[in-house]
Amino acid sequence: MKLRLLIIVITLLFLPYGSAVLAENISSSNYVLVDPELLSASGSTSSTNYSALLNGSGGVGYGQISSSLYKIGSGQGYTFMANTPKIKCFETATDNGTTNCTDLPANNGMVGECGETGCYDRAMVQIDTEGNPTDAVYSIQISKDNWTTIMVVDGSTHTLKPFSSKAISDYLSAASWHSTPWDGYNVIGLQANTEYKVRATALHGDFTESEVSPPVTATTSLPTVTFDLDISPDLLTDTNAPYTVNLGALVPETAKFENSQRVKVDVSTNAQSGISVYVKDAHTGIRSTSTSYTIASSSEDLSNPASGDGFGLQESGTTQSVSSAGFVVPTATFDLSGSNVGAVSSSGDTLAFCTLVSSLDTCGSDPATWVTAGKALFTIGVRASLTAPAKADYTDTLTFTITGGW
Repeated sequence: MKLRLLIIVITLLFLPYGSAVLAENISSSNYVLVDPELLSASGSTSSTNYSALLNGSGGVGYGQISSSLYKIGSGQGYTFMANTPKIKCFETATDNGTTNCTDLPANNGMVGECGETGCYDRAMVQIDTEGNPTDAVYSIQISKDNWTTIMVVDGSTHTLKPFSSKAISDYLSAASWHSTPWDGYNVIGLQANTEYKVRATALHGDFTESEVSPPVTATTSLPTVTFDLDISPDLLTDTNAPYTVNLGALVPETAKFENSQRVKVDVSTNAQSGISVYVKDAHTGIRSTSTSYTIASSSEDLSNPASGDGFGLQESGTTQSVSSAGFVVPTATFDLSGSNVGAVSSSGDTLAFCTLVSSLDTCGSDPATWVTAGKALFTIGVRASLTAPAKADYTDTLTFTITGGW
């Protein structure tokens, strides 16, 4: 008997549990990936520069999940992005004496920088870094039409320029945005009486720019100048019209200063270059209409009787109403002491004083900043010569005018 052996070979093929595997070459002009495998791949995409598999697993694509309280991003690219910053403060004016800007020299916001009505042409923006590294940089965007037109703040000039011309130089650290030499403002060239919105982005390396921050709104004020004239013995007392100084009787060749009836000039502005105050008189001296004689104005020492007639003004006090580091500066013509007076003229205004807001002002040499309101006091001095006719109708009209440095 012959035995036959039947050998049955059973081959089992174990397939992995799960979705189908997509395997195909991915190539471009620069590289080829041979049969990469990706579970649950949903297809592929390509262009002239790249090819890639699409991963449909997990139910979430690259993007954000967010609510009013949080935001979650998915995908490795999201982990490289800088944290979205916030606008800590965006201020052009504050009328309640408080501020969210911690780097301002004055403690009452932009009113302390620009004057009682706030700023008409500049603003302060401070950035909350939201935990970004200290070497992160930030770009500030601004719009006056609710983002229909977007401008960026130039990192060098701090003026506005089109978004299309934004450069890496327009990204500064938070400390640089807040620091000198801007002291009190870091956005300039705004339009008066205009509502602006500001937002920022953060950058910490190439291709890491964050989303834009929530916007903050502020409105610029109108340019303003205020002026008040008083006849007062000091800088504190206010008076009403008419503004008349009665010099009384004069003793020939004897100087007389009317200290109880001084001229007080009280001014304020939000002009970036402060205020200049000028004085002009009607007759270049005190004139008697009945005799057509004038006690002429001149810059001199009235204690010297040999000089004959004399009339002029002497600055006798100044103060700042709103100031963080500046001066009301009387000009050399009237910044005098003793019996000296400065001449007033009918042929042209004489600069009496100015409020300095930058070292570039020409009415004084003292560098100063942020003087937006101040007062100056002027004493009238006169001396009549022996030849002056004794009459009771000597009069003069002094006119004070102000200009703002817009």
